[in-house]
Amino acid sequence: HTTALVHVLKYTVATRAKAIQYRRDPIISPAIRTADDPTSVSANQLIGFCDADFANDVETRKSHTGFAFLLNHAAIDWKSSQQRLVASSSTESEYLALSHCVKSAQYLRHVLRFLD
Repeated sequence: HTTALVHVLKYTVATRAKAIQYRRDPIISPAIRTADDPTSVSANQLIGFCDADFANDVETRKSHTGFAFLLNHAAIDWKSSQQRLVASSSTESEYLALSHCVKSAQYLRHVLRFLD
């Protein structure tokens, strides 16, 4: 644990000038559209991305899941992990990934409503 702590402290010192900037103005690329309004992206809109990599672990044949949520072009939530189950198809792997992504989206939606 000491080695990991030293690594984290060195990283923190080396990157202290870097920051994540959150803006209120809509700087999201116009190429990103939504199902509700395919012509525009408004300010403070939550956008999510989700993907799965089917059976990428050679030993266990487990798939990998990843998702990210952006608010005003800045990441506010993300996760990358190995799926707990062994999917029998790429469709099942994508479905499992989407299930985890939707759970996070619902949570973030409730948090954003509370903060509004």
